[in-house]
Amino acid sequence: MIFEKLNELLLKNISEIGYINPTPIQEKAIPEILERKDLIGIAQTGTGKTAAFVLPILEHLMINKKDLKNSSPRAVILAPTRELVQQIGEDVVDFSKNSDIKSLVVFGGEHTEIQLEQLKNKQDVLITTPTKLAHLLEQKLVDLSSVEFFVLDEADIIIESNARVDLKAIIKKLPHNKQTLLFSATFSEKIEELAKTLLNNPVKIEIIPEKVNLDLINQKVLFVDSHNKDKLLLSLLNKKEVKSSIVFVNEKLTADNLVRELTAHKIKSVALHSAKSNTHRMKVINRMKMGMYKVLIATDLASRGLDIEGITHIVNYDIPTKSEIYTHRIGRCGRAGVTGDAWSLCIPSERNFWNKIEVFIKKKIDVQTHAYHSDVAKNAKGQAAKPKHKAVVHKKKKKLKF
Repeated sequence: MIFEKLNELLLKNISEIGYINPTPIQEKAIPEILERKDLIGIAQTGTGKTAAFVLPILEHLMINKKDLKNSSPRAVILAPTRELVQQIGEDVVDFSKNSDIKSLVVFGGEHTEIQLEQLKNKQDVLITTPTKLAHLLEQKLVDLSSVEFFVLDEADIIIESNARVDLKAIIKKLPHNKQTLLFSATFSEKIEELAKTLLNNPVKIEIIPEKVNLDLINQKVLFVDSHNKDKLLLSLLNKKEVKSSIVFVNEKLTADNLVRELTAHKIKSVALHSAKSNTHRMKVINRMKMGMYKVLIATDLASRGLDIEGITHIVNYDIPTKSEIYTHRIGRCGRAGVTGDAWSLCIPSERNFWNKIEVFIKKKIDVQTHAYHSDVAKNAKGQAAKPKHKAVVHKKKKKLKF
């Protein structure tokens, strides 16, 4: 097994966290990283990407110890959001427990001064965002000359944001002799261009997500006013046929609030979002599989790659703003040839998003009436997505820059 290639302390920590068998991305990526190869890993969030790069990096740092210089980390891990940075930082701490590995998370906010003070000390691993690292470099608070590992997590999100400008500044400061690991949920032209710029003869690993068979899923849309949404959710979850369900929301705060609401009505539920650690994630998934919770409330970022058998119902408490996310959500049921049910709660302000989803899946979803039905939401104005027609401009195609 791949984990057996790691040292005893890492194995002990992995076992305590609850890792038993490596995920596909871990199985393929860890050996390549241990051989010090640059790597492109294409896999959805939630498939174990963090452990896929953190474990072999820690293995190298533990076995090949060096005298650290102040403000000069040996490994730099960049993620697009503060929440992901925190999550990765917690995973690094959990995996390196009882070792002499020092790691630091740096992001903006109320604890910035404390983080900057810690940065002056010796740190093996620095986890931050591209924008924050660019600012640290401008202020000469960090030195990248000792970097042996450079990791970009969720690179597709970074490259599509304003952070790509900061990334260019960072790359100029990196040493030539380093190992670069790029992980992304998608492999676009921009990611390919970035890889050509940054990586040296990389190994490419792609974990193809499971295809969703929508024919196995009984889909319904339920129109409701926003003030009745919680009441409708409770009535749905209290149905006898709902054995195990995932409720999808768009915001972390909504997830936490719903857990309190459902708990007050004696429905066992738990939240899963990007502010939760990987250890929490593993515990939640295991407990859902054991039937300890009836309802998992999750955001999309935390839910990618979820594989929990026995999910009977999916509820879109919030309609996703991106149509392709809808199929990912409802695909958490109707797996392994077993049918499932998907209910989407649509309020008036979300009507346009729902129209676009129906265009995307090329299907008109049946309306399910209920005690809180809203004709206002059903008849709300919303323009279906239309193809955009652009004027044809005959120009020589420029080379794409990331």
